[in-house]
Amino acid sequence: MPVFVLIASFAVALVFSLMSFMTVAAVLPELKAAWALNNTEAGMVGGAFFIGYVIAVLILTSLTDRIDSKLIYIVSALIGGTASILLGFTADGFWSGTLFRILTGLGLAGTYMPGLRALTDQLPEASRNRGVVYYTSFFALGSGLSILVGGEIKEWLDWRWAFIITGAGFYVAAAIIAIVLPANPPQQTDKPETHPLDFRPVLRNRVALGYVAGIVGTAWEVFALRVWAPTFLIFLLPITPDAGYLVKPTVMATIVALIGIPTSMALGELTAKYDRRRVMISAGTISLTAGILIAYAIGNSYAVLVILLLILGAFSYGRNASTTAGMMAAAEPKLKGMYMAFYASVGFSGGIISPPLVGAALDLAGGRLDAAGWMAGFLTLAIGGAITALGLLILSRPRK
Repeated sequence: MPVFVLIASFAVALVFSLMSFMTVAAVLPELKAAWALNNTEAGMVGGAFFIGYVIAVLILTSLTDRIDSKLIYIVSALIGGTASILLGFTADGFWSGTLFRILTGLGLAGTYMPGLRALTDQLPEASRNRGVVYYTSFFALGSGLSILVGGEIKEWLDWRWAFIITGAGFYVAAAIIAIVLPANPPQQTDKPETHPLDFRPVLRNRVALGYVAGIVGTAWEVFALRVWAPTFLIFLLPITPDAGYLVKPTVMATIVALIGIPTSMALGELTAKYDRRRVMISAGTISLTAGILIAYAIGNSYAVLVILLLILGAFSYGRNASTTAGMMAAAEPKLKGMYMAFYASVGFSGGIISPPLVGAALDLAGGRLDAAGWMAGFLTLAIGGAITALGLLILSRPRK
């Protein structure tokens, strides 16, 4: 199969598998009313997906060293899709909703990174870096579309159908992979002798750990920005004189989220020509600088703040693909699944931690209606760029 067709097929499958990623966020007001949820319970239902992902990705991605990635992908997709559909048809409250969202997160855990493993195993060496870059770049598209699609389905039908229809995206992803990916079980001689959850080889690999730190910083910025950018833009409207001449906050927040896709591809091409570590350190530094400048520019021109937000959005998510490619290049071939599992689980934790920390900084410094609160929030968000730059600078430094 031509390389372009293979990469495109996996990227499209990834987008479909992400359709239920942010469905809870898209229907949260209706969900709270239907199930009489308080804010804490609503947050738990929303976070259950990520709990399922972080736990399952450690196991399922490690197993790709021992079990055919195609089997893991298809079974996980069927579980994730069925869980989302059952939530739509049968869930009637906090506990059932939480359980089904945990299982939906398991579905993504068994498709995203195992899909990347399967793709790179099929690509020739010369095409692997580009394959990683383009595949992972589409995560932003799928996760961004999940909010739009879920919201539109809710408006056309109702919130239950939002879970049902987006859950079917997993089935489409499974069908695509079933068609394009040949069975490729690991050979007996290729199977590692270590336990699948023994991560000591990863912890001894300083270069790989540098890229793990890089993805922690990337997820830190990306998830915090996704959560807080719309609220920040709404806050700016009454305090900046030129705000009315630009697009509305929800549209601008979407642009900020999606601008990382072309940036990710461009940075991927740069890392193919120049030293990947230096390019990623530079990208992290740019992102850090943009976050700090936003913090100190609040109250000035809306246009300037939007430009800085676009830079932050571009160079935060833009680091994702090349950081992943760097980790995979540093991984031991027989333990690639283990490396990817550790990378995905630890890296994702940055995205779980940062949104509440930014919120806490907001509250401690004056709240979301106070410029001082947003200054503290963006300084907290900008820590992600520092984590990436310092992690790669210190841990992945070439040994003399």
